Amino acid sequence: MNLDSNPDADIRRRARRAYERARAGNALALAAIVSAPAMLLSTGYCPTPTASILCGLALAAAIALARFAGKGSQTALRPGLIAGALAFALPLACHGLMACPNGMCASPRLWWIPFVAAGAGFVGGVAMRFLLRGGSRVVAGSTALLLGSLGSLVVGLSGPAWTALGLAVGTLVPVGLVRRQGT
Repeated sequence: MNLDSNPDADIRRRARRAYERARAGNALALAAIVSAPAMLLSTGYCPTPTASILCGLALAAAIALARFAGKGSQTALRPGLIAGALAFALPLACHGLMACPNGMCASPRLWWIPFVAAGAGFVGGVAMRFLLRGGSRVVAGSTALLLGSLGSLVVGLSGPAWTALGLAVGTLVPVGLVRRQGT
């Protein structure tokens, strides 16, 4: 019998590796469940499918890392994804209502789509502000921006900038109003 090997320590090591593999699998599964459908929808509607794919992969990586890190990062995922879902859906829905056959089109209604992206980002930012109870603001903001950008890419490459502007204003304006009312 080898006195250098400790069977209890070996069992603990194997259990820990199995636990970490399960955590990684769980994080990757959540990332795939959220980002794959969003990326497929975005790629189908957006004039820049490469941007949609890159944004979707960045979203998957952000979700997986936050879920695997746990604690404050994992807590911030839900508000970020809810805010991002709002910012994701509205520009795609408005663009779909225009019924453009090949992505971007010369519709007289096209000029207001960037404002829809900004408005959707604003609503998402307000939602994130009220839902974020602790947790990482960076994780919530980045997941909201990445998911929202997948929807706002129907505007073109400027869509994510409009969404980011809306999210920023949505997260900052309520704080200013609360401070004014409190003084």
